[in-house]
Amino acid sequence: MAYRVLMIVDSSQIGGIETHILNVSLLLKSKGVTCTVLFLKDHNNAVLYERLNSSGIDYQFANGSIKTLVSILSKLSSNTVLHTHGYKAGVLVKLTQFLHLKKVVSTYHAGEKPNGFLSLYCWLDNKLSFLSKNFAVSELIAKELSNAQLFKNFIYRDTNSHYSKTQSGHVNIGFVGRISHEKGPDVFLDIAKKLNTIKHAKFHLFGDGPLKNQFLPSEYVTYHGLQSPEVIWDTLDILLITSRYEGLPMTLIEAMSKHVLVVSTAVGAIPSVIENNKNGILIVHEDVYKMSETVERVISLSVDQRQQLTDSAYQLYLKEYSGELQFKQLDEVYTQTT
Repeated sequence: MAYRVLMIVDSSQIGGIETHILNVSLLLKSKGVTCTVLFLKDHNNAVLYERLNSSGIDYQFANGSIKTLVSILSKLSSNTVLHTHGYKAGVLVKLTQFLHLKKVVSTYHAGEKPNGFLSLYCWLDNKLSFLSKNFAVSELIAKELSNAQLFKNFIYRDTNSHYSKTQSGHVNIGFVGRISHEKGPDVFLDIAKKLNTIKHAKFHLFGDGPLKNQFLPSEYVTYHGLQSPEVIWDTLDILLITSRYEGLPMTLIEAMSKHVLVVSTAVGAIPSVIENNKNGILIVHEDVYKMSETVERVISLSVDQRQQLTDSAYQLYLKEYSGELQFKQLDEVYTQTT
């Protein structure tokens, strides 16, 4: 390819944005595109760094300094595309555009509206969208931006690897993601509590976040912390998404790609992917009792009934969320940018 790509992000954890960057980097690498990740600051995000290392993706740091950031960007070759992810990277790279003189591509991920100081970054990043070519992970996000096109989240499909799931005698239901208000970990725990008398059902929580100490430990779930995708998807039969706000969560696409049944609240772009009772289950009630009844019904499905849903979801994943359509979008925009 005639271009190189520098992904720019400020990251202190591993969540949807970081998983997205990993998948885009792997996709670009598979197409022969040189891709590097630039972190605005080293937040000691060891899990993410290890996944980049194991995937052969180079990365570097700007040490939290705008001066260092501009210096790094100014020295890049003219065929390098700057691709920002998240509010802070988007704002800083676009505001310093007149110094580093590089065109910018930005991906807008957030389905929730942040509070406090982050809300200012979000507002400013949206207002500055006219300075970049933009991808948005949902139509709702795209409507708030200039120069934006829908970009469906995806999970890179390595055709050289093969996945097989370990079977157990239980139905394993899991929460996977950031333990924060918008993700609804309290709702997940309430459902686990209400269904704790179902002996063959086991509830698992994977992730970390600011509300961890408020909700955990819990006698109703097994808490695993941060784990590799292989551990997560080998454990679970059902992914339960209890989010209050979303764009299009990466965990949903990951579950589809691993034949794990998705049961989710109907928020953000999720209903554009999950067709109720066709390739997953949508929870349309906010009442925890009603939500628990839906989850209980799903637990009672036979293995064959669950497999029909996950097979349908997997076929949709292959068609729209495995990377090929997304690379065509990236290649077109990157070529225009350079």
